[in-house]
Amino acid sequence: MNSLLIVVALSALSVPAVAAAAGGGLNLTPDLTLLAANVLVLGLLTYPMHRLLLKPLVRILAEREQRTTGTMARAEAV
Repeated sequence: MNSLLIVVALSALSVPAVAAAAGGGLNLTPDLTLLAANVLVLGLLTYPMHRLLLKPLVRILAEREQRTTGTMARAEAV
């Protein structure tokens, strides 16, 4: 199974090189409008993601940690 994954991965890595050779070269110049749009979308989605997902997750994990350490402290005291 692992050898099959290695063969597939190596095949996938060789595809861009073959395409570049067939097309006359590999062009890595970014489209600046698309880049700017992607950066803008990333910036706009960062705040809601932090507010709606990360902040509650950190709060829940902190409460869980507090309950765990509190229970362990009571167990050691007994």
